[in-house]
Amino acid sequence: MGMISDVPATVAAVKNPTSKIVYDEYNHERFPPSDPSKRAFAYFVLSGGRFVLSMSASKDVLALASLEVDLSSIELGSTVTVKWRGKPVFIRRRTEEDIKTANSVDLASQG
Repeated sequence: MGMISDVPATVAAVKNPTSKIVYDEYNHERFPPSDPSKRAFAYFVLSGGRFVLSMSASKDVLALASLEVDLSSIELGSTVTVKWRGKPVFIRRRTEEDIKTANSVDLASQG
């Protein structure tokens, strides 16, 4: 009665709108929009997503992050600049003369 049999059911539903919705109870279990079990599922999904977001590292943990650099590839007396968390870090491989000069400084007379 008023249904078009030559077109798919979705097209027929668009062409002949009705306030009554018929569900196939055999294959699908449907709940009304205000059903508490549907609300519980939505809360579960939203809180689960929030939990996953909370598991990301906080800023204080990220500040303790480390950087590994192969020092054997740095030649004596040269300086290498690497990036750590977007900031430059300068690494200088000192020579024996640089080390002796640094050790000869009297720290008590400084500052």
